[in-house]
Amino acid sequence: MIVLLDIPNYKTLSFEVCDLQPLEDLELQVRSRLAGAFSFTNTYITGRHGIGANEVLSQSALPWLSLRRRVLGGKGGFGSTLRAQGSRMKDNKPANYDNCRDLYGRRLKTLKDAKTIVEKVELDEKAREEAKERRRKKIKEGLAERPVKKYRFDDIEYEKESEKFKEAAKA
Repeated sequence: MIVLLDIPNYKTLSFEVCDLQPLEDLELQVRSRLAGAFSFTNTYITGRHGIGANEVLSQSALPWLSLRRRVLGGKGGFGSTLRAQGSRMKDNKPANYDNCRDLYGRRLKTLKDAKTIVEKVELDEKAREEAKERRRKKIKEGLAERPVKKYRFDDIEYEKESEKFKEAAKA
C-alpha cells in the first residue's frame, strides 16, 4: 500500500508500507529515511484534518497522513489572566473620541471646542449684564437721600457736668 505523508517544514513524501501493520511500518520508514534531517521527539502521525491515522489507512485507497509535533502545554489559565488584565486596563483608560468624525465628516474635537467657545461667550455676556446691574443698583443707593440720624445721649452724669461747665463759663 502506498501512503502519502506531509512533513512540517519539509514536503510531502510517499512510502510503500505493508498491509498488515501499515502505521508501525510507516513510522519505521519515516525514521530511517529522515534520520538526520528531522527530529522525531514529540511527534505523532494523524490524518490530514484531525482524523485518526488508523481510520484513514483503513478507509482510503490512497491514504494521506500528516506528521505533527506535539505542543507541550502548561497548566493553563493564561487566557483568563489576560482577560482580567484587559478589563482592568479598559476601566482605567478614559474614553477619548476627539479624533473621531461625525456623519458629516467633522472632527468631534472641533465641535466640542466650538460648543465651549459659545458657552464661554454666553457666560461672559451674562456676567457683564450682572456687573452692569450691580453698578446701577450701587449708584441708585448712593444717590438716594439718607435719613438724618438723631443721636440721643441718655448719660445723666455727662449732662450734669456739661451744665456745671456752662454755668462756670457764664459766671
